[in-house]
Amino acid sequence: MFVTVWLGILEISSGKLTFADAGHERMALLQGGEWKLMEKVHTGFGLGLFDHEEALMLPERCRIVDQEVVLKPRDAIFQYTDGVTEATNSDKELFHEDRLLDALKSSSSASPKILIENVHSAIHDFVKDEPQFDDTTMLGMIYKP
Repeated sequence: MFVTVWLGILEISSGKLTFADAGHERMALLQGGEWKLMEKVHTGFGLGLFDHEEALMLPERCRIVDQEVVLKPRDAIFQYTDGVTEATNSDKELFHEDRLLDALKSSSSASPKILIENVHSAIHDFVKDEPQFDDTTMLGMIYKP
């Protein structure tokens, strides 16, 4: 068993968000009114896949490293588990990142609560009556210093 992790620390006074992930999904970022998915600098594997000695032998690109982004007022982040992008409809199609971005773009100026509700609704409309097989955990935040 393993677990994916995303951890972010926001310096409220400057807007500097330092974050790292261990096998988690790419963070969505709203800057300048545009949603985009952050590129992963390193892939970072889920926690528990390797013991300490094995982890030290991983190539640099596979290690968990800090990334930074500086948020401006009204910028936002949206983080989610793979159950969001892997939600599956009756044709065995995945919700995927494109539909996630579409759902985020439809509510760019919304509060985090509305943002999450809109993504949840888009997932529900996509999968319809198909059973849920994974969690759909979401975190939304708008930077307001």
